Amino acid sequence: MPVAGCHGRFRKGKIAAVDVRSKHRVQIAAAAGVAVVLGILIARGILARTPYKIDPALLSNWTLAAAPPGNRAVVEAKPPSRLLDELFRQVSRRTNHPLVPAERAAVPLVLADEYSDSLQGALSVQDIISVGEGVGLDTARFEPVCIAERHRENGDELYFAVFDAPLFDQFRYELTPLFPEQAGAGVYYPPAVRLILAVAATSKDFDGWWPIGVNPQDDCSVSLRAD
Repeated sequence: MPVAGCHGRFRKGKIAAVDVRSKHRVQIAAAAGVAVVLGILIARGILARTPYKIDPALLSNWTLAAAPPGNRAVVEAKPPSRLLDELFRQVSRRTNHPLVPAERAAVPLVLADEYSDSLQGALSVQDIISVGEGVGLDTARFEPVCIAERHRENGDELYFAVFDAPLFDQFRYELTPLFPEQAGAGVYYPPAVRLILAVAATSKDFDGWWPIGVNPQDDCSVSLRAD
């Protein structure tokens, strides 16, 4: 009988040891899972703060042209399509939900609403393009500033690139009508438009976001660099 009791205690001890090892394995697996999740979150955090980068060759010789009818702009600057492709790829990597790219690479220079309200009576679309070419905007370098975001209460999101060019500011001021009363019912305001390239959104309604006011100090969470 004592021998049997010893065997029973041995079996119980063995089972207890197995349970302890099993618990250790579960704890190790749980710790490993937490480590993986933390690693992913840290990597995403680092990526979210890493500057976006684009090829410097894509920042100059943008074409000035009339925008297609029904567009948010009447005149736009057209960078190489590869600029939009590269930025969309980078933005998509940093988000955890599907995005759609902008239909084409285009930076509005004069919006349709401001043209009809305050410029149409003084300048034609071709006149505006000629002013841009006259100040050298078609050969200017557009300096990258940042990638900014806009969010709506319904969950819609827009990601866009912000650029800067002193000649753009000159171009906008050159458009100021000499006789505003003949240009339209509205008041033309040169700083109202910034150099913005729509990159990606959660829906195809890109035009619905314009006009977009941008304050780089407040809106630029991630910088955009030429590299």
